[in-house]
Amino acid sequence: MKTLFSKLRNNSLMIIFVLALSIFVPSFASAAPYNIGWYVNGDSNDAAKLSSFASAGATLMNSASSAWYYTGQPYILTNYLNAAQNVGIKVFMSVSSAPLTDSQITGLVNLVKNHPAIAGYYIADEPELGHGTPADIQRIYDLVKAADPNPAHPAMIAFCTISQSGSYMPYLDMVGEDYYPAGTNSALGSFGGQIPGSYDAWKDMLQNAATYGKSSSVAIVQGIDLDGSGNPGGYRDLTDGEYRYHVFSAVVQGVKNILFWADFSDWASPTMIAHGNKMMSQVQAIGAEMNNGTSNSGLAAVSQSATNLAYRYGVNGTSGVILAVNIANRNGGGSTLSNVSFTLPSDVRPTSVTVLDENRTIPVSNGVFTDTFTPFGVHVYKFTISSTTPPSTPPPAIPGDLNADSAVNVTDFNIIKTDFLRLTAALSNPKSDIDADGQATIKDVGILMSAWN
Repeated sequence: MKTLFSKLRNNSLMIIFVLALSIFVPSFASAAPYNIGWYVNGDSNDAAKLSSFASAGATLMNSASSAWYYTGQPYILTNYLNAAQNVGIKVFMSVSSAPLTDSQITGLVNLVKNHPAIAGYYIADEPELGHGTPADIQRIYDLVKAADPNPAHPAMIAFCTISQSGSYMPYLDMVGEDYYPAGTNSALGSFGGQIPGSYDAWKDMLQNAATYGKSSSVAIVQGIDLDGSGNPGGYRDLTDGEYRYHVFSAVVQGVKNILFWADFSDWASPTMIAHGNKMMSQVQAIGAEMNNGTSNSGLAAVSQSATNLAYRYGVNGTSGVILAVNIANRNGGGSTLSNVSFTLPSDVRPTSVTVLDENRTIPVSNGVFTDTFTPFGVHVYKFTISSTTPPSTPPPAIPGDLNADSAVNVTDFNIIKTDFLRLTAALSNPKSDIDADGQATIKDVGILMSAWN
């Protein structure tokens, strides 16, 4: 894909237009306002549990075991997918839970590939830790893609150490990173352990995906704990505040797929399961706005720099949302940010904003409101936009008018050329992702060219 990009840079605009009509870059299409759910082991494979997951906001699962297929019980797998479809959940089919033969992999994919509940295929878990060589993963990837070339069904791999993923990147469509930061050696509520590193973990994952031209990614967050069971995992419960920072630091950067890892038969206490369900509900409450949003852009002004405060602004119909996360001094214990001011776009003038999950509202004066953030604090502001006055961002008034000069021309083309194949978090101009699918792709080039004037 990088070779293609270099050719696109040097060829004429007409060639770009032709390619825009003929090339599709895979991306994971959302089946619900936000793709979030459980990546679970143990008795969670019971299809009866899917309804309770969905009621808490889950729309995505990575749990269906290929063992049901190769042990001669494919009907269990089919029943599971049917149950998922009935409650609006998409499922990643695991083909990594056992060493399958070529015919078993092909047969498994052929069995499920046309099922409406299939989200994609989970082909390897932490291979860089000795769970599979690049050649092993290439074999599985090639077999899966040969049986199901549908770009809407990506092959996903989760890594523990994203910096060691390079040799595997040619053999996946969606890159995941698991990050479980709360060890028992950190006091409850202290933001100890590696919790402050959550923002940088998701940032590294997005940058890695952009480097290798991958159009989608998934953050795999902590859903496990020690729970006094003697389990050697060494994880503790997270508090609400720690969990909000851990999860929302992914959302604020434009991550659009989140899975909570847990083993419900052993490693997940009722407290952690309740926390996970609560977080899914909170994310889902702003999912549509966040999927439509842009990171660190869209507002007229914010009094703190992006190195201290990360935000994402999104609009869905007449609903506007600002998600803001305090990332200041995150490697040194965090810092309080006092009297942070947010200036809304000139045509967005609510009288107040509601701070979700905090039971408070803040008055807005001439489009400006202020708030204070404790270290690692997260606030979610929701407000109503007049239905008679459309918001100025996003999306741009003219699709493809990336510099807002009311024209689509070579200036806009040069902007999208710079951002080509970058994920949202890495764009030099957030508007380059014209169709808001998480990446500036050839589809966005096609949209821009169709509006050329």
